Amino acid sequence: MSAIDGKRFFVYVSNRPRAIALVPAHALSDTNGTFLSVRIRRDGPSDTNGDVKVEVNVERVDSALRYYSPLDIDAVYGCAGILDYQGDTYMFLITRCQYVCNLAELNPRQPSKPVFRVVQVMTLSLTDSIFDSQAYRRMPGAMYDEVTQGDMDIYGITNPCTQMTNFLEN
Repeated sequence: MSAIDGKRFFVYVSNRPRAIALVPAHALSDTNGTFLSVRIRRDGPSDTNGDVKVEVNVERVDSALRYYSPLDIDAVYGCAGILDYQGDTYMFLITRCQYVCNLAELNPRQPSKPVFRVVQVMTLSLTDSIFDSQAYRRMPGAMYDEVTQGDMDIYGITNPCTQMTNFLEN
């Protein structure tokens, strides 16, 4: 196992209220393990209008993880960002990366810090579970396929983040 594999996160979700949890791989076996939970709150009259507030909490595995369900995906490397777009808020998770170099190799005065290139990104909604299913991610027009704007999967759902995902992967 490489050093980067030991720093991966398992992804869990809660739907009431909707939240995404990033659980460090080592935290599940640590009696004092903690994880990050991310959810949004909107200040406005409806779910799609108003200011969005992203709430990030550190929670204990032993007391809070039971309210989440594991998402059926491989562990991720981290979060590339959060975007509020078209009435929804999305989290971009890094699912594959590639080693580029170590900063100490380029400049011996630099501390040893590996640099990685993002190769694959996955999008999850912070308000809806539609992008959670494995079936959705395998459909044409889903986040791992190259599609043009407006392409739709078999459920008639357009992935609004396809262009951003492609941008982050290149």
